[in-house]
Amino acid sequence: MFEHMFDYVIPMTVTTVASIAARLGISRTTVSNAFSRPDQLSSHLRQEILCAAQALGYPGPDPLAQSLRRGNSSYVALLFGEELATSLLTSAAQRLLASVAAASEQHWGGLLLASAAACRPRRAAGPTGRASQPTAGGLIAYSVPEQATGGFVRSPGKRVLIGGPPPTNPEIAWVQFDLALGAHALGRHLVELGHRSVHMVRTPVFSASFGWPEPAEAMGEHIFDGFSQGLGAALSHTYDLCAVPTRKQCVELLGTAENATAIACDNDATALALHAIAKQLGIKIPEQLSIVGVGDVPAARLAGLTTISEPCASAGHTALALLAEGGRCVLPAEVMMRDSTGPAHSR
Repeated sequence: MFEHMFDYVIPMTVTTVASIAARLGISRTTVSNAFSRPDQLSSHLRQEILCAAQALGYPGPDPLAQSLRRGNSSYVALLFGEELATSLLTSAAQRLLASVAAASEQHWGGLLLASAAACRPRRAAGPTGRASQPTAGGLIAYSVPEQATGGFVRSPGKRVLIGGPPPTNPEIAWVQFDLALGAHALGRHLVELGHRSVHMVRTPVFSASFGWPEPAEAMGEHIFDGFSQGLGAALSHTYDLCAVPTRKQCVELLGTAENATAIACDNDATALALHAIAKQLGIKIPEQLSIVGVGDVPAARLAGLTTISEPCASAGHTALALLAEGGRCVLPAEVMMRDSTGPAHSR
């Protein structure tokens, strides 16, 4: 009975300034003036335009577009390093978006989403002939290099960077995650589970994909230090890789780590690769081997990987506060306990 349900579709048209102008036989500028510069029109003409707009269902100019054109927007822009379709797949980005959206609607005019990878602020010649561009009232940039944020907001004091290296401009606020503290807590968790032979896998250049090779290596060292301090004497061996391991490397590494009861990795990609190959080899996770990572990527949740997550919900609230107050803040990472860790048993 529903086979013809969608055979008839009522066409929908969008009313614009141009359609109102065409109906009344006047210019688009005249229609725009009726809303934004009423002093430029006679009261009779303005009333005629407003009546036509109401009849056509035109609500008026978009206040966001107007404020952006004028360069005095009260909206907060949330900028991601990768394209939005990719960024918003991660649980960290979703938590950040939820916290920033809720607070920005209460204390700011609203929220804009943008991607440093997919767009660049448009530049057009202004009335003075110099380049001008639309800007937001404040900017929160997540995993975006400092130099990629300048075109979205005019004042350095209205920018907050989340993650990455500290900004060189002291006026730019900064929220950093203490992944070392999370690694320390995760290391202690393994020791409390009875693990006394834990192997560590480091892939320092893996984080270079964020765009900061040297600071990323330093970040990897901080994570290693956290694991090392948390594990103490339980850390029995360390492997250094230049990339996420191939299947052959995973097999070799798991063979070398035959006496290990747990493997700690400084990123989720390496941990997930070892997790998958270990299962293929018949190694029971976590009954025979526990595996942990860092990052909490979407696949980590699906695989049940115990890992460290960036506290993005807290970071969103903190970043909005720093937009008003300035300064810098370090937040502790969160340990996500899942099914890849359990009490130590002999393999």
